[in-house]
Amino acid sequence: HIGRTIDAFKEYCKKQNSEYLIIYTVGDHGWQLGEQGMESKFSPWRESVHNAAIVVSSDKKKFPAGKVCDELVEYVDFAPTILAAGGVNIHDPKYAYLDGQDLAAVLAGKAKKRDYALGEMNLVIGPRAYMRSKEFGFSMKTRPFWGYVSEEKMGKNIKWALECPVEDAELALYDLRNDPLERNNV
Repeated sequence: HIGRTIDAFKEYCKKQNSEYLIIYTVGDHGWQLGEQGMESKFSPWRESVHNAAIVVSSDKKKFPAGKVCDELVEYVDFAPTILAAGGVNIHDPKYAYLDGQDLAAVLAGKAKKRDYALGEMNLVIGPRAYMRSKEFGFSMKTRPFWGYVSEEKMGKNIKWALECPVEDAELALYDLRNDPLERNNV
């Protein structure tokens, strides 16, 4: 169905004499099936943060068919990519609020390579922050409570992780060079 949809959109653009850019992604997270003892989603571990995105464009110089990118990219890169493809100068100061990068620049090697990706998730097991690079995966509990962060809990205890006993922060560090499945918390 995805292929037929893309083909139909490309045909429509051809009839309209219009360029196109399609970003297809599986979702904003993966799903754990027992890894780290969880059967859920929204986690800072490999199964949730490694997702596929497919970019199809009429501009084959910027987005060559079949090119695979293994750089650290994030969902925040989609908006700058779409804006840039539409002719917007994303380097104009009025777009300084955008956290992402144009994926065309990433593919061309013209974007600053990310050394790591950061995030904070509201997990089934409670709020957790993470930092991932190609070599390491780190995460820690950021609030003293479990479960979903309701409105009355938002903005509360934001310094808890800086002040709590280290054991309470439930630190997790994985050396992905030797442990890509994140089985051994070092």
